[in-house]
Amino acid sequence: MDFKNQIDELKRLVEKLKRNDSNVSKEDLMTKYKKSYMELKNEIKKKADGLIDEILIEGLLIVKDERGYKCLEDISRFVEKKKDEGIIRQCSDLIFKKYDVDKVVELAKDVKTGIDKIYSNYLEEVEQ
Repeated sequence: MDFKNQIDELKRLVEKLKRNDSNVSKEDLMTKYKKSYMELKNEIKKKADGLIDEILIEGLLIVKDERGYKCLEDISRFVEKKKDEGIIRQCSDLIFKKYDVDKVVELAKDVKTGIDKIYSNYLEEVEQ
């Protein structure tokens, strides 16, 4: 599934969540409809995680050698730094409180820019 389709599917699910949150009492969502409500939230999380992962790894080809492992370590450290800065909480709030998939995609693309810089350095080393 391409990015556009993944984004559209995630938006469809988030819109359904938004409708549920707006039209059904919190008490009913957590009792009468709890199972289906939690399934929807879990599906949204799964789709969002998959989309973000796809964005972050797009175009990366790394050889399994010393330089490749160093590149992966650098990328991993960069991503961990972003996590420490609260990017996961931001994405969660954007999806589950503000219902804004586009901002999540934008955040993921910002992180991807940092990953691409690390990857660019790796490619320069490999070409030498």
